[in-house]
Amino acid sequence: MTVNMQDVTDEDPIDSWLENSEDEQWDDVEESDIPEEDIEIDPYEDNEKGLEEDDEEISPPSKTEPILPPLTYPKRPCWIDIKQGDCLVSIAAYYQLTPEFILQQSENKKISEDKNRVHNQLMLGDKIYIPAADDEYLSVSIADKTVFKLKPAATTTIRIRFLCGGKARKNLPCRLEINDTYIENNTDERGSVSFNIPALQRNCRLLVEETIEQEKMIEIYQLMLGYLDPINEKSGLKARLAHLGHFIIDEDESDKTQLPLAIKRFQKAAKIEVTGTISKDDEKKLKEAHSS
Repeated sequence: MTVNMQDVTDEDPIDSWLENSEDEQWDDVEESDIPEEDIEIDPYEDNEKGLEEDDEEISPPSKTEPILPPLTYPKRPCWIDIKQGDCLVSIAAYYQLTPEFILQQSENKKISEDKNRVHNQLMLGDKIYIPAADDEYLSVSIADKTVFKLKPAATTTIRIRFLCGGKARKNLPCRLEINDTYIENNTDERGSVSFNIPALQRNCRLLVEETIEQEKMIEIYQLMLGYLDPINEKSGLKARLAHLGHFIIDEDESDKTQLPLAIKRFQKAAKIEVTGTISKDDEKKLKEAHSS
């Protein structure tokens, strides 16, 4: 995903904010249904939490508030009605299965064979089947020592890109807080940073440090994982255009008016034919610019 800090104003919120966010931002994040996910951060709210003049470091990690309830699904075997926030990686991790195993089930052939989906993304209204658990019996010797190793918890990767005025924000110290632990990394030459996180994680907090004119500032983002819709859905298209600064919510204007204008802004910025409608090639360009 891409964070574009250009033209950010308090008057330009987008509709990905969670209620009661106070001074922090809650952003829609897509868990792509492979063990890697790209994150969307919306810069259209205040990020004014900074350090005092005498502070030199980011504050110690604080426990991520469980704003989103833990994932819960029915007992196997079952059908799952896909809702906002569900993704194949998290569902597979919940049942201690792999996404590939779930998609191999004949009941899920409609999803696995859909050529219009990217990485077998799940969409609202989908139903996915989880087969019954297999009882396994192992023969062991009483006289011998038998060692069992617990399978490590499934993880996924989130990747974030920071831009300012279309230029990469390089070498920014970043810290991702997950519950009472944290992971540190820096943005690369493209302004990108990635983190490995538990597949069942639903929210986390990202702190980004930047020094401007010898003043150290901290940007704080609260991330919601699994809430960014696919690009071929209208909501997913709008979110990506908004995060790149092309779609600005105006209550006095309808989507019928605003969306074509946003598409034209993106097409002009991407130096492709300006039509006001999105083609498959344009979708690829948008995903490339957005990193998801």
